Amino acid sequence: MNHFRIQSRVKPRMGSKAILLLLSAALAIAGCTGESGANQSSTDNLPNAQPLDVMQIAGTTASPPKVIYTGVAHSIEGASNRQDASNNETMEETVTLGAIAPMFAEPLKEQTAKSTQIWSYWDDQLSYPTKEKQGEWLKLESSYGEVWVPSWYADEQSQAEVKLRSALRLRLADEAQLHLYPGSLLKWKAKEWLKVPHTAADDILSVLEWKDWYGIIIPPPDDYIPYENLDFVAPNRPSLLWIHKSDILSKSAVQGGIFRQATAIPTGTLKDITEVILRPGIKREQIRLLLGEADLIETSGNLNMTGLPMKLGENWRYEREDGQLVITLSKVVEHFNWTLSKPGFAFRAIPLVSSKTIKPAWRVNSTLAYNYLHAVTDQALILMGDDGGFSGMHYDSSLYAVNRTSGRKLWQIDLGYSGASTVLDRNGRHITVLYQKANQETKEWESHLRRVRVSDGKTVWQKHLKQKEYEGFNWLSGAAGAIVIYSEFHEQKGGKLTAWDAVSGKLKWSKTFDMPIRILYKGANDSYILIHQGAALQALEPGTGKLAWKLSGKEFSADQGSSTFVPPPDNPFSQPSQKKWLSVGQEQLYIDLRSGKIISRYAMQEGNYVEAINERYWLIGKPQDAKNYWDAKQIVTALYDAIAGKTLWEIKGSARGGAIDKDTVYAVLNNNLPVALRKSDGQIKWKIKSGDSRILPDGKRYSEDGLNWPGQFFIKDGILLLTCGLDVLNIDKKQGEIRYRLSDILFSYPEMMDPYTRNALIHEDDRYLYMGSANGSYIKMEKSKLRL
Repeated sequence: MNHFRIQSRVKPRMGSKAILLLLSAALAIAGCTGESGANQSSTDNLPNAQPLDVMQIAGTTASPPKVIYTGVAHSIEGASNRQDASNNETMEETVTLGAIAPMFAEPLKEQTAKSTQIWSYWDDQLSYPTKEKQGEWLKLESSYGEVWVPSWYADEQSQAEVKLRSALRLRLADEAQLHLYPGSLLKWKAKEWLKVPHTAADDILSVLEWKDWYGIIIPPPDDYIPYENLDFVAPNRPSLLWIHKSDILSKSAVQGGIFRQATAIPTGTLKDITEVILRPGIKREQIRLLLGEADLIETSGNLNMTGLPMKLGENWRYEREDGQLVITLSKVVEHFNWTLSKPGFAFRAIPLVSSKTIKPAWRVNSTLAYNYLHAVTDQALILMGDDGGFSGMHYDSSLYAVNRTSGRKLWQIDLGYSGASTVLDRNGRHITVLYQKANQETKEWESHLRRVRVSDGKTVWQKHLKQKEYEGFNWLSGAAGAIVIYSEFHEQKGGKLTAWDAVSGKLKWSKTFDMPIRILYKGANDSYILIHQGAALQALEPGTGKLAWKLSGKEFSADQGSSTFVPPPDNPFSQPSQKKWLSVGQEQLYIDLRSGKIISRYAMQEGNYVEAINERYWLIGKPQDAKNYWDAKQIVTALYDAIAGKTLWEIKGSARGGAIDKDTVYAVLNNNLPVALRKSDGQIKWKIKSGDSRILPDGKRYSEDGLNWPGQFFIKDGILLLTCGLDVLNIDKKQGEIRYRLSDILFSYPEMMDPYTRNALIHEDDRYLYMGSANGSYIKMEKSKLRL
């Protein structure tokens, strides 16, 4: 693999950048009076009780727009003078909401207790057009469409006095009442929403305070809200209601944060609280106050948009057996994500496990978020960095080398948006790079060819390729001391092939073609320049350009539908093979590159998905009820011996993400079930406990979250790894039990980088594993430590 990102003469497009606007929910510290002691401390004498740990929920990082709508007096004393809820008033004004404001799908009524549908508690808007007023409700235009919000949450003075506090356990009076907001006309008996009277096992918690009122967060009656005329559903959020102190019999503080195992607070309750409280802008101190100390603090992925310098923050991980919370922070919260073992939103199809920190031999920090192994020499690793953007949103890539022993960075070439093609010499001492950069005078993007010494990055020679001759798409190849560029003629058919001496940079020969070709580069040990044109493959002598051998594959038929072939992964640490699978016409041909002899061949079938686990064994997915694999609901998967040309077995369902170890095939069935299969007959040896929560009883589906599904197996010297969302999991290969999650490694999936995700993120030599991580780093880790 020598190409990353496609060379192009087109200037990068300045794609529109989404700018995250922080709500007026950024939380400022107002004060803290924490107490030490037992797990619970009593504050039963309510009239004289002092607040424990309280922080103001007011203020923003930037001044919010002034509240325009002030049509309702929100003092409790004035409640009796408000309009009846049946009165409607059309409005054309704008409001600013408080830090925490529930956005209802429909306004509540006294007879509709526990029938809530809440879209969210925050939006990225700072102000909202008001469409209608209905009693104590405002109808607003938001990114969720039209929503209903209690008008109290738009009152600037009231919202300035709402406080976030350390959690309290409340015991309510039998006839306690819950209000829509403090002093609202709309109210219900607490027993309509909660279990009253309740036992010590029934947690009624409050983390919000407004004067003599306490906010109570109540689980939603249904997990989801259906989208109109769509098969997908959205999550339903918990309800926030308020109770006056006169209806509270006693309260006790939860010491150390609600996530402490000693608190025994159900994970569902914790999730409900965070759904309401956590939002962009909340500060670290407030998270510690509410949740307690994190189990782990790791490095986050890039928090900036592409085109800006990489900005890394922290991932605070709170881990339980049935749920894990990751909060991503810079100075304040950027976002958060739940993973749950209970079916529903944020559901993980396989069991959750705790993280394990393994000290790496070294970790090299890059200037870009995504880092992949590109080539290997005896002394150095050559890595490529990428910003993960695509189309007009891709701005930066790089090529750099690090010392294999120490991880010390040796040199770096910043490539901008263009990416690069490279050819590594057989002895590993020099690498030739083709890339583009802008001419400072003309501002046009121009092609450059540069030979670099791997040990220190020193340029041996370089060429500025003439714009007229190399203004189309350019590809680089090389073999046996020659460097070759194929340049596709711009707005014409065909192109030009030019060869230089790798050592001196002197011109060797050139050829023109009247039809488009592709040049194929399979590694530093290539003997010939390989040219693919239509259904023919040619091998040219690198010194002269003369034909060495030629072969043909099966021609594409006019009515042949598309199919997918995922080539076998390379291991740059192993000795390059002279036998390779190449796509020629409609076939995959296994060729001895020295002689051009075809060892084996496979004709691609319409609609099939072929994943080559290695050179010999392939998983072939065959659609049964559609022409295309991706449209099919019924699929059969075969294990195919590509060298022998025979099918070993077939099973029902899709099987992808495969790895093979002796007599066992590891794969993910139907996108959610990781299994070990007998290579001989496809029988299941073990499977990891799994479930699929996407289908609901009424036929609708949860919106799929790819971050929580198993993806790809890797088997490295007996160590079985499985990616699942952003995580890399260590699996007991004999029993199928998940041992642990590897800490501080993010496995991500940037657009248009699929081959590198599978082929260049996890590698091994005799002693070490090498892994790229989406938090701007590349890691060397001793394999023996992963076996413990």
